[in-house]
Amino acid sequence: MDCCVYSVNILVSPYYRVCTGQEVRLNPGLWRTYRWYKGNTLVSTDPLFTFSTGGTYQLKVISLKGCADSLTFTVEYVKDLIQADFLIPHDAVVNNEIQIIDISWPIPETIVWRYSQDSVLLLENKEDRQRIAFLYPGQYPVQLVAQTGMCTDSVTKYIVVFASEDDQKRGLLPIGPDKDILQLTVYPNPNKGEFNFMIKLKETMNVTLDIYQIASGKAIYRKVFNNTDYIQETINVGYQSPGVYNLVIKTNQQVEHYLFIIL
Repeated sequence: MDCCVYSVNILVSPYYRVCTGQEVRLNPGLWRTYRWYKGNTLVSTDPLFTFSTGGTYQLKVISLKGCADSLTFTVEYVKDLIQADFLIPHDAVVNNEIQIIDISWPIPETIVWRYSQDSVLLLENKEDRQRIAFLYPGQYPVQLVAQTGMCTDSVTKYIVVFASEDDQKRGLLPIGPDKDILQLTVYPNPNKGEFNFMIKLKETMNVTLDIYQIASGKAIYRKVFNNTDYIQETINVGYQSPGVYNLVIKTNQQVEHYLFIIL
């Protein structure tokens, strides 16, 4: 019986919608020969084919028994096909439960949470959210990786974990004794653009204070303190629009980040 009477199964889909900047490798199965075309141009004769640009492609194959078949497929590249995002409290207290909730859009097929496993107790793991508790004070990154089809996106946010509720109320940040910064206080948070800033250093040194708008990455404030071991200031950036801002404190050996909200 002539094997070519039957449809030959090429393991390639007729349409791919992928994110800009991503490459996709196709494996059409086992054949004797492979000829990949983009338009009328032969671009590859390899068994595996990787595309990184959009357009109309065609695959022509010859089977091990000499049967020929072909398949035309379309590749469309889309910007921002998926945008990863999630909700997380700005701060928490050691051993207190918090929730992190996926709000990526469009709703992804899969998500992966990434954070320090040694510092976190996982209380509940659901498809779109987790209940966790941090075991130690500090500032921790939490990352969400969202995937739909062949497209992925990720976002990282930070949470400040205080040693006690009293430290949380006073804005007393958890800084270790082995660093330049012995004590750092920022309050209130959230605020209307005016807040108090206090820093105690282990010795006299120079300190640079920068504030960045998270949405744009734009620097909106800078002040340099020379030859000091203690700083207490009231900072006013109330002329800025509401949103999330990153307070960056730099010493000779240390960089600390603190996120605050302007209402």
